[in-house]
Amino acid sequence: MSNLDLVMHDINLKYKDAIVVKGTARLKNEKIPFTSSRANFCTYGGVPIAKICEFFGPEGSGKTTTALDIAKNAQIYATNEYNNELEDIKLEIEKLGNCKSNQKQVQKLIEKQTEITNQGIRKVVYVDAENTLDEDWARTLGVDTDNMILVRPEDQTAEQVLQMIIDIIKSGNVILLVLDSVPMLIPQQIYEQSMEKKSYCGVAGPMATFSSKISPIVSKTNCALLMINQVRMDINNPFNMYNTPGGKSLKHLFALRILFNKGSLIDENNIEQKNNYETPVGHLVQMQIAKTKVSKPDRKLGFYTLKYDTGVDDISDIIDMCLLYEFIKKAGKWFYVMEKDGETMIQDSEGVDLKFDGKAKLVAHIKENKILFEELKERVMIKLKD
Repeated sequence: MSNLDLVMHDINLKYKDAIVVKGTARLKNEKIPFTSSRANFCTYGGVPIAKICEFFGPEGSGKTTTALDIAKNAQIYATNEYNNELEDIKLEIEKLGNCKSNQKQVQKLIEKQTEITNQGIRKVVYVDAENTLDEDWARTLGVDTDNMILVRPEDQTAEQVLQMIIDIIKSGNVILLVLDSVPMLIPQQIYEQSMEKKSYCGVAGPMATFSSKISPIVSKTNCALLMINQVRMDINNPFNMYNTPGGKSLKHLFALRILFNKGSLIDENNIEQKNNYETPVGHLVQMQIAKTKVSKPDRKLGFYTLKYDTGVDDISDIIDMCLLYEFIKKAGKWFYVMEKDGETMIQDSEGVDLKFDGKAKLVAHIKENKILFEELKERVMIKLKD
């Protein structure tokens, strides 16, 4: 054993944790996906776990809706994670069998199984500092609100709320925590003074302390922390149109920052319309990657389709991704659904080629044909992982 190995061993022994390891085996890059394939394409798979991310933008740009979409998929991810862990332990116990020499290992696995069962499925926590969360809209988007933990601060200061977040994540039983939103936290010094007095620094002070504490906790507990932020006009810098509250130290904390804006309106035929269109059924949510440390920074701009009655419209986005990868080909206004070889058209049960006059007819067909939708989605997912 080398001197360095001895030092590593002593450090880990002193702090009772494997904080010094060889290689990068601990550095996982698991992600909670968006429902939209287009959003997953833009972010290389979604929001990273064990990292801290920021959604920011003007009002009505889709920040909260996108955060709720991530919350829904985090619940699915946590359920699958829980079931897979129990299944792995069950298979391991069966593999060891009833041999007496393996009894100690079996007992340890049973204890681990009991511990996981007692802990249950990791939860999604939503800190609604704005007190504006619409639970009906959350359910429309697919969130299991009955199993989501909702925190609604009343007269707690920023320091108290941030400490609450640290304590909740430290529990180790949280898959995702959403803070909505940063500027709504009121520091103690401002909370205690009267309205006549001017205040300086704002929430930047508590956030600077919070930033230095939270990052290793999020990493150790394998939790995703998503912070929603607003934008302010930067009147001091003519070359920078906006700024975000929370101070400059906060920006260094984020592994992923996404700027949201409201895009074009959508009519009932999934056709983009101008902003003065009177009867939209949805709109495009525009996403701009302002910073990423979890993927290549080559996909700066993207969007996904949001419908007001059903939420994220993945069918429309799947079609757009299939056009990109040529699983669907377009000639004029005609859309052709192709086989995996990209050369021949898929045929229906009657042997007729799948071709459609306009995107609206293609969307209607895929809505009715779940098998085709799942096949196209699987093809796109494979390409996204490449």
